[in-house]
Parts: sequence; structure tokens; C-alpha cells
Amino acid sequence: MQKTKIVIGYLILTGFYQLPEYIRNETGSISAFLGLMALFMVIAWLILRWQGQHGFAAIGMAGNRSAAGQLCIGLALQGFISLGAFGISCLTGITQIIHVPPAEDFLMQGLLFTVGTFLPSLAEDVLTRGYVFLHSGKQIKPVWFVTLSTALYVLNHIYRLTNGPVTWVLLIVLGISLAIPLVITRSLWLTLGLHWSNNIIYRLTNDVMTTEDVTGFSSTWILIAGIGLLIPVLPLIINRFGLKSEPILYNGTTQKG
Repeated sequence: MQKTKIVIGYLILTGFYQLPEYIRNETGSISAFLGLMALFMVIAWLILRWQGQHGFAAIGMAGNRSAAGQLCIGLALQGFISLGAFGISCLTGITQIIHVPPAEDFLMQGLLFTVGTFLPSLAEDVLTRGYVFLHSGKQIKPVWFVTLSTALYVLNHIYRLTNGPVTWVLLIVLGISLAIPLVITRSLWLTLGLHWSNNIIYRLTNDVMTTEDVTGFSSTWILIAGIGLLIPVLPLIINRFGLKSEPILYNGTTQKG
């Protein structure tokens, strides 16, 4: 019965995640997109409670003492990688900056995208990582969890898969880099920081600014290389900053990582 609930829960969550993606792609309505992403989080909480879990704490989102620190470290780490990749692309002539809005407009649009990318980043982390780790992390080896989570993350981007192999490779390395911190820390906060930061920088450099790859070589490969270099370093960074796993609530009881 519990396995049935797990599968039903995942299918429902997938539907509620893809609905706002569909609405955005068909109508361009950002308000509807964000509103439905907020609804996804409500549905996720209800499903976790229906399954006998202790709400979001069961998927590594407990409000423990290290949550803010992990989130900020993730934001800083991925910000360094994404901005570094963008800078290298510009300095090497791969990417050309066509237009940068005035400072006031840049800051305002940047703030809007920073806020606007939070819910989609969080919702996807819940769907393809937190929920999956809750129900499989104790049954399969970490390498298989990372593989499963990455596969689900790639497949979840159904509207981007037609972009071609470069996008596929980017999604794979991103999926790996976002699953590893969850395995080590048993918390979604560092993962969320990394994910959110990547989305913020992408919007700043592609929507707030107008840029173009002008050499025929995709600047995405530079970002892929940066994230690829980050992956083996992540465990060292987690250990260096003492981001040890916190006790989380599983089926209402405290479990150690």
C-alpha cells in the first residue's frame, strides 16, 4: 500500500509541476506560472502528510541551525561558477554582450528574476531530489540515487530536450552536482542554493542582459566544464565548512544521517 502511495504521489507531483511549465510555454503568463508553482508546494506538503511524513522536514528541509548557511554557501559557489563561465565566454570572444540596461533597470529586473526563480528551483528540487531521496535513499546505494535523480531531472525538462546534445549534457552535470550535496548532508538547502544561483545567473545574462554566442561554439560548454570541475570538489567543500547532516524527521521520528 505504501509503495502505491509513493508512486501515486510522484505522478501527482509531476503533473502539478508540469502544469505551470505548460502554461508558461503556451501563454507566457509568469503570474500564473508562479502561482501554480506555489500550489505545487502546497500539494507536495499534503502528499507528504498523506504518506505519514513530517511535512517538508522529511525531504531535508528542516529549519535547523545550518539551513541558512548551506543555502548561502550554495548560492555563492554556483554564483562563482556561473559568473566565471560567463566571464570566460566574454573574454575569449565566444559570447558578445549586445545590451545592458541602465543600472536601475538592471537591479530591478535582477531582483524580480531572483525572486521569480526561487519557487521553480525549490519545486524541482522537491520533485526530482527530496521526494526521491526520502523514498529510495535508504534502499539504494548513493551512486544509484544520484543516477536516478539525475535521470528524472533531465526528463523533467521536457520543453528543453529538443534543444539538443549541449543541453542534455548540461542537465546531466547539473543533475549530478545537485544530487551529491543531498546524499552527503541529507538536506536540500545546499542543493537549493546551487540550483537557485544557477537559475538567477542564467536569467541575468540571458534575459536582463542581451547576449549572443558569435563564434559557432556554444558558451554552455564553458559552464558545463565549470560544473564538472565543481562536482569532485563538492565533498571537500562540504567537509571544509562542516556541513554535516542534521537529524531529519522520517515518518515522524528522528533519523541520523
